Amino acid sequence: MTNCFYDTINALFDEYLPTYKFKRHSSDKPWVTDKFRSLIERRQYAFHTGNSNDYNKYRNVSQRLAKKLHAELQ
Repeated sequence: MTNCFYDTINALFDEYLPTYKFKRHSSDKPWVTDKFRSLIERRQYAFHTGNSNDYNKYRNVSQRLAKKLHAELQ
């Protein structure tokens, strides 16, 4: 009975709350994080859709975060 319950709960989690996997590349800098990658994706989406306000916002945030992450590593 318990196994059936856990199987059902896990199936629902997988369907409604899927995990998002980020691809890692061997050429990535060591300071690149998942949050930084997500900001870059949002910036690129705003650029491709022509939303200049969002593009500028995400550009500024990603640049600040890149400087911060890079400085923390050194």
